[in-house]
Amino acid sequence: MNNIDLANALVFHGLGIQKETFDDRLIAQKKIYLLQMLGIDLGYHYNWYLHGPYAPSLTSYMYANLDWMQKSEESFACYKLSSKAKDCVNRVNRLAKHSVKAELGEAAWYELLASLHYIYQNNKSWKVKGTDDVFEKLRQYKPQYSEEQCQVAFNVLEQEGFCG
Repeated sequence: MNNIDLANALVFHGLGIQKETFDDRLIAQKKIYLLQMLGIDLGYHYNWYLHGPYAPSLTSYMYANLDWMQKSEESFACYKLSSKAKDCVNRVNRLAKHSVKAELGEAAWYELLASLHYIYQNNKSWKVKGTDDVFEKLRQYKPQYSEEQCQVAFNVLEQEGFCG
């Protein structure tokens, strides 16, 4: 186990990362994306895929390492995240409580948040200006989300310090 594995183990544990179901893996992708956008760089590089921002290397890492991380959890008890990293993990986790405002399940909610953020942050390559364009572009790729859900999600991202 090296320092990267240790850092990932602490972050994955803090975020409640699982890999058993598709929704677990989708939530993991979006939570790690959002965490990295807060400045906690775990080295995963994201591009756009069917369900929004996606890092293939994260999926590979989870399949290769998550089982031993979960079995060895007590081995990490003497290690702690920095206060900044812990605060950022808590901010990402806190996003889940807002899903009821948009009437979405947790996986769909994190997909919406991360996808909106990705388009907003990469506005030049997506050729969008302003939030209305971001919502319109997102809905071209993800028509399952309403304008209202996009607005709720973007407001939450702004309130929690992810955008703005």
